[in-house]
Amino acid sequence: MKVLKNLGVPVIDADLLGHKAYEPGTPSFAKIVGAFGKEVVGENGKINRAVLGGKVFGSQNVPQMKKLTDIVWPCIGELAKTEILEYEKKFQSQSDFKVPVIALEGAVLIEAGWYQFLDEVWVTYVPPEVAQSRIMQRNGLPPEEASKRIASQISNETRLQYASFSVNTNWEIEKTNQKVTEHYQTLLSRLNQQGIQALRNQIPRPKL
Repeated sequence: MKVLKNLGVPVIDADLLGHKAYEPGTPSFAKIVGAFGKEVVGENGKINRAVLGGKVFGSQNVPQMKKLTDIVWPCIGELAKTEILEYEKKFQSQSDFKVPVIALEGAVLIEAGWYQFLDEVWVTYVPPEVAQSRIMQRNGLPPEEASKRIASQISNETRLQYASFSVNTNWEIEKTNQKVTEHYQTLLSRLNQQGIQALRNQIPRPKL
């Protein structure tokens, strides 16, 4: 997404929207506490995501994970739609805002069904062992916990079935950036020539 940001594309981060969905006073906060118990609330009155994560990650806890995602994902989707509409209004009303593309970044964009209100899905992927190593480094998790998190996600093969465009981010960064930039330029060309209707209903929609 850094490449798109450098190209001036507004990027909506679903993970940041997820933090809003966990905020005290929201309907989803009350539902999470009701579903998982008061022990998931930290001393600061907010959801302790480490404690909550320990309850839901791992294949043996699929019902628990689904219970959480059924609460949080719809909320994040509605927040994303609101931000997209705000950018669309800005594009239509401000002469100096001429970027006709908005990106929604989300690791679970497909599982959550958010792709259904988008015009293209761009999939980034790496081999599972690389993904596990990155999770361990980023989150400070032991191998077995990182492996559980990978196992709880859909496979690369399934994810790629939804892709309008895909890129392996295990390549050299220059090659990855080049592929993204080239596809973005192709997308702009299609929009200029054919308009938004050129993209409508172009996302493959297999069933998970």
